[in-house]
Amino acid sequence: MLKVNLKSIKKIYQIMLDIKRPAKVYCHENFKNESIVSIDQIIHYIAKHKIGRIMMKTKNNRREEFLIDSVFISDRMIRACFYLSKMTVADEIKDGQMEFTHIKFVEFLEFIGRLSHAYYETTSHHLEWLLHEKIEYVLGLLFKP
Repeated sequence: MLKVNLKSIKKIYQIMLDIKRPAKVYCHENFKNESIVSIDQIIHYIAKHKIGRIMMKTKNNRREEFLIDSVFISDRMIRACFYLSKMTVADEIKDGQMEFTHIKFVEFLEFIGRLSHAYYETTSHHLEWLLHEKIEYVLGLLFKP
């Protein structure tokens, strides 16, 4: 599934890479890398394009929550998938902060797989569908914008 869509996934990665000023939430200002995507760029892309998200407001209209096709996906879930996709960092003292907040392309491919798994974890499709079927649907959401 990923091999067939590799060119399109590279385009999505490049679009995320081109986001120059995402809100600095998890990345420190001093640690920037123009060749790999940060967690802030991923969250910005998903939020900006409202990828399958439906906005819901609570009673007081102060807090917004997002649902992705009836499945709640939080920034916390996105962060968990992001961090679980990371390879081991050889020298945490030298490169740690930048490595922990940025994701290489090969790690991004794993991130898509983990996000696909997490997306369906609370649905009936979790045990019914194979991972490649879940990935196909999530790639469709990422490609929409």
